[in-house]
Amino acid sequence: MSKPSNEYSRAELLEKQAYERAGYRRRHDNASPEQLKRWSEEGRDRMRLWRAGLTKQQKRDISLRQRFGITQADYDNMKKQQASKCLLCDRSECELVIDHDHDTGIIRGLLCRHCNSMLGWYQRKAERIEAYLSV
Repeated sequence: MSKPSNEYSRAELLEKQAYERAGYRRRHDNASPEQLKRWSEEGRDRMRLWRAGLTKQQKRDISLRQRFGITQADYDNMKKQQASKCLLCDRSECELVIDHDHDTGIIRGLLCRHCNSMLGWYQRKAERIEAYLSV
C-alpha cells in the first residue's frame, strides 16, 4: 500500500512521478491508435463521473486554482479589499471577474464583466484608438 501524498518527501515524490511516467510510456508507446482513442474516451468518462460528484463550490475552487493559481478564499479577500466594487466603474451590484495580464498571468484585480471585456477590447485596439484620438 502506498503512502498518502502528504507523507512523501520532495525527492520521493519526484522519484515516484518519474517512475509513473516511465511506466505510462512503456504501456503507451506500442499502443495502436484505436487503443489510444479508447483509453482517451475512458479517461474522459472517468473525469465526467468524478466531476459529477463535486459541488459547485468545489468546481469553482478547482477552476480558480487551475486558471489563476488562487483559491476561493483569495478571491473573497480581493473582493473584500475592493469593497465588492469594480475597480474601474465602481459598480457594486454585479458579478466581479478576475482581470489578469494574459502575457504574464499577473492578476490586476476584480472588474465587472463589462469593464473586463472592454479593457480586453481596448488592449487589442490600443494603437488604432490612440491614433484616432490624436487627430
